[in-house]
Amino acid sequence: MDAPSEPRSSPPSKSHGPGGFLRTFDLGLKPCEIQASTLIPAKRYDFICMVEFSELTRNLIPGSELRILEDSSLTIGFDEPEVFKDAIFGFIVCSSENGA
Repeated sequence: MDAPSEPRSSPPSKSHGPGGFLRTFDLGLKPCEIQASTLIPAKRYDFICMVEFSELTRNLIPGSELRILEDSSLTIGFDEPEVFKDAIFGFIVCSSENGA
């Protein structure tokens, strides 16, 4: 398989989503304009939205924070409920302390 000639802003996923929409889905249009504090929770074993896609999203949203849950797949709230909750609460507290 040849490498793409241009960087992609769609996910390098084995799954192309329902109806194949991920083949043409492009996040590269407006995320750079997001000014709100943004937490991006990623799941290490999610085969639909792989970590590489979350990393790409992190790079597109200025000042965003990527948190990878190492033992999660599609059901982040069931796989690691306490870790997920702590990531959210920690992000909220940190954002509040920084005036975001």
